[in-house]
Amino acid sequence: MELSSPADAASLSQLLNILRDLRDENRQLFKAVRSIEGRLDLLSLQRSYQTPISEGSQDARTGPSPPDMQRQSLENTTQPICPPSPSSVTKPDVPEAIGAHGGSYSVYHALAVASKDLDVDHKPDFTNTEPAVNLGPFPQWANAKKIVSLDPLGHIAPWLFESTVRSENIHLRPTIAITKAHMKLPELEHSVRAGRLVPDGKICLNATGELAVTKFAVEPVWYLPGVAERFGIGKHSHDSHCASVHQLRPRTCLTGWSPDEGTLRRSLFENTGGSFPELITRGDMKLFLPPIGGLTVYCFGDPSRMSDPTAKLALRIHDECNGSDVFGSDICTCRPYLIFGVEEAVKEAQRGGSGVVVYFRKEGRALGEVTKYLVYNARKNLSITMKPPLHG
Repeated sequence: MELSSPADAASLSQLLNILRDLRDENRQLFKAVRSIEGRLDLLSLQRSYQTPISEGSQDARTGPSPPDMQRQSLENTTQPICPPSPSSVTKPDVPEAIGAHGGSYSVYHALAVASKDLDVDHKPDFTNTEPAVNLGPFPQWANAKKIVSLDPLGHIAPWLFESTVRSENIHLRPTIAITKAHMKLPELEHSVRAGRLVPDGKICLNATGELAVTKFAVEPVWYLPGVAERFGIGKHSHDSHCASVHQLRPRTCLTGWSPDEGTLRRSLFENTGGSFPELITRGDMKLFLPPIGGLTVYCFGDPSRMSDPTAKLALRIHDECNGSDVFGSDICTCRPYLIFGVEEAVKEAQRGGSGVVVYFRKEGRALGEVTKYLVYNARKNLSITMKPPLHG
């Protein structure tokens, strides 16, 4: 374009500046609209707690209010999770949990504080971090015997208990985060070419096998009585339990602490090098944030179908295998199984059901890579030793 005069050039420059300003304003407006939509979804979810439902109710979108949940079960996981720390709890009647937010990542948090890279009183800003999809509530969330290893309200806790956080200066973090993403794996392009996957523009997006997925990152939250009962721990008498506790705490046997829960608490205390003394000194604290890896749920299709009893479910539960899943090691076949699970989950979602892959962050079924590699070596040398050593 040829400009006839400096005035024309100045006018064009001014017009371009106006367009840039409009573009920036539109971006800000888009962010604001997304934020408002997220908060409206959250308010809708909070309102849904106002109508109690029974265990057998067909309406899975409503449920008991959080205070009702807390009254229905002692120390239920629906309470705000506030681990003891200098900036956690300012009032003694606030429910607490043993351990620290973030599991094993809490150690890195401590390192950042110690090295002065993070203020000890730092509190994260959760603005615009609301869940990408609205999920629940469900009647199981009010039953401490149904869910024992995660906080069912972990994805909305900072917003659900916002007034408590402000009034009592509680440090509260979500233990579940929900987002949406696209997934690209090279094997899936081959799956499309082979006809095992068919692009539909919604779940399988294109001929490269790119997938639309909803991701749920979950940190573990253990309800100790429920975990002990679920694993059948502590099949001994109450007297022997009290005798064992006497060895740790003379003249003390906590009331309301069942033998099976006591066995679990003592084992956790002893086998973590005494890292969590509250396990044996605070029988009133029923929640434990273990320093272990969490899990990620990959949901293909409509997430609400996961809870639909009329929908078929294709489910792959997969333990982390860094060597195969990430680096393609030929020493095991974990990645091919994972790819197969993803394919089946996508196909079921395309048929109107639900497709889910649950990826646990516990290498080698919780053995860890060191022990896992020792087992590999033992297998390789089996022809020489004839009997592999026992590891673990």
